Amino acid sequence: MGPIVLGYTKLDSRVAVDFSAARNRALVNDVVAFLLGRDNDLLSFSEVQRNLQLCTQWYVGVRRVEVTKIVGSANRHQDFDRSFLPRHAHSAERWTRVHRAYHERVSLPPPLLLKVGNFYFVYDGHHRTSVARAHGMATIEADVIEYDHGPANGNLRPGHLNI
Repeated sequence: MGPIVLGYTKLDSRVAVDFSAARNRALVNDVVAFLLGRDNDLLSFSEVQRNLQLCTQWYVGVRRVEVTKIVGSANRHQDFDRSFLPRHAHSAERWTRVHRAYHERVSLPPPLLLKVGNFYFVYDGHHRTSVARAHGMATIEADVIEYDHGPANGNLRPGHLNI
């Protein structure tokens, strides 16, 4: 009979190590951005909404979204860096639960994203988005609400969002 392991598995160890590695990469990204005089925060949806005077919205439905086009957050833009890596220890429990679910192939609800032009902001599902990016997923299935941004519709470029 082998040693008794009380609820701690190789997967537990792996997700804990992966969270630490992701958080360390976020720290390095922050230091590099600071040294280069760049901003490493996710974009704030409320700032973009105010600057572009977004008002009209409609539910698009569940869509496949390119993960690299998710550039901001509606309410947690300082909790993750521009690469959607977690910055704070308080994210560990939730991030590792989502990461574990990914490895166990547990189906989680899609994140809710707000679409402005060709870019997306997370309203709900920051940890799911972060884990998807950490795994190098090219796309993620998401619930999407789209915002009309006026005459620039369809021609919105990163510069318009201060990316």
